[in-house]
Amino acid sequence: MINTDGSVQQPSSKAAAGGLMRDHTGKCMNAFISNLGICTITRAEIKAAIQGLRTRFRKYSFTLTRLRHIIS
Repeated sequence: MINTDGSVQQPSSKAAAGGLMRDHTGKCMNAFISNLGICTITRAEIKAAIQGLRTRFRKYSFTLTRLRHIIS
């Protein structure tokens, strides 16, 4: 499970994003935070979701690469 959130500080419009990856028991497996600079809340939320998926994909991709190496 991936939980993400984007946030924008007013009136400066400085934004940040963060998220957690949890296993099936709810245990935190990985987390991320990111300073996004100046943007809208919609963009911050979307960037948080994209970064969460990228973080999860990198972890999964690394696991597949290791598995392929072990099998070969």
